[in-house]
Amino acid sequence: MIENQAENDYKNEQMIRVKDQIEDLMNHGEGDEIIDDILYDISLQEVDQYLNDEYIKVNCPRFSSCTVKDEDTFNMLCDYMNIKIGDEYIHKNSSQKVYFIEGDQYALTLIPIQLKDKNINYRIEALENAPDFITEMYANLEEEKKSRKESKNDEYRIRFDKFGNRI
Repeated sequence: MIENQAENDYKNEQMIRVKDQIEDLMNHGEGDEIIDDILYDISLQEVDQYLNDEYIKVNCPRFSSCTVKDEDTFNMLCDYMNIKIGDEYIHKNSSQKVYFIEGDQYALTLIPIQLKDKNINYRIEALENAPDFITEMYANLEEEKKSRKESKNDEYRIRFDKFGNRI
């Protein structure tokens, strides 16, 4: 029990560090800063849970994530973060996401990648400095949100044919 509590405290301390880094960049970032760091003995699922449950609800105007759906995009992420493809990382899984954190004036990306040693290499940087394939993921995410909103609005619209009859 004590061991589990110590382990949970350690994981929470690491996630608080990530939260502080995000807040610092959101409040004082110049646009060219990059944080490239490692979280120890933590999983992608735990990172996702923390970001969704603890951090974002209170401290961030807009938060979204995009699941990496294909192996090619995952390989590009690894290449971008200088993670050698091979024995060093865990193969892409359904938990792999890229996070987009937006403030009033500034937007960040958070890219965590699970390594084989149960650690996570992560990078936080300004969205404007991210490579094209990441900004495209963000743009596609925004388009999906718009189309979902429009289709939801269409459900409540009253439609008429050309003769004025309700459809």
